[in-house]
Amino acid sequence: MAGMQPLRRQPVVFRMPACGVGVFESLHDRDFQSKPMRHRFWKLLLTLRGAGRFETAGSSSRFEEGDLVVVPIGQQHRLVDDPQRPLSLLAVCLDRNVLKGRTTGALPGAGVGVMRVDPLLERSVAALIRRMMYEQSAELAGSELMRVGLAKQLLALLSRRAQDGAKRGQTAGQRAVRLYVQQLSRTFFEPVDLDAAARRTGLSRRRFTQLFRQITGQSHGTYLRKLRIEHARLLLSRGRRTVTMVAFECGFADLSSFYRAFAREEGRSPGTFRDAGE
Repeated sequence: MAGMQPLRRQPVVFRMPACGVGVFESLHDRDFQSKPMRHRFWKLLLTLRGAGRFETAGSSSRFEEGDLVVVPIGQQHRLVDDPQRPLSLLAVCLDRNVLKGRTTGALPGAGVGVMRVDPLLERSVAALIRRMMYEQSAELAGSELMRVGLAKQLLALLSRRAQDGAKRGQTAGQRAVRLYVQQLSRTFFEPVDLDAAARRTGLSRRRFTQLFRQITGQSHGTYLRKLRIEHARLLLSRGRRTVTMVAFECGFADLSSFYRAFAREEGRSPGTFRDAGE
């Protein structure tokens, strides 16, 4: 990214777009200087590279690659770069109207200041911000509405992360696997590679499978199969799709594996279940 825009020695001067959601990139030079500042909007900073300190009137917190900094409306703050590791940041700015009038206190559930995030959450946050940047740059029909929707997804994601992180004794690995389990309920139909899933959470395959069983009470394969069969029951009960199409929609690689999995869970074939009209 460094070749795409000049390195900055001072903070970006940002103007909020009419939709109330804006995204920008800030690549700092080694001599970057920031005076104390306040904004009339919330600001979320995702650290792509480098390290620094987030300073407010009453505290100073170090942050580095992968961390997220949450800056509330009106909070005086400044960023101080590590001179040996200048910062590269993605910033999401949110007008108070996007937060439905929440102008004081913490961002709903997300906390204020530096958030330490696990690798899976970092990738999820980065993916949402990239989509927001695309919509902002492309200026397609509905782009502003799309940015607002993506911003709210981001807030919901951070809120859930904070709620999980508040549980006592929960390690970074446990938080990462809990987030993966939440996402699996919406992506169970996609091809799954256990090694890739473990890498996404920053864990070894062995540790990932241990934590997955600890959190769900089941193996990864069993849990995934149950999610797929549960959705298959819903589709079959509606009677609008063929068994082949249901197998495909639920993520089974072939029809025979679907028949075996369904019979194991339900005790009868998919066709028999559908014909019973349950």
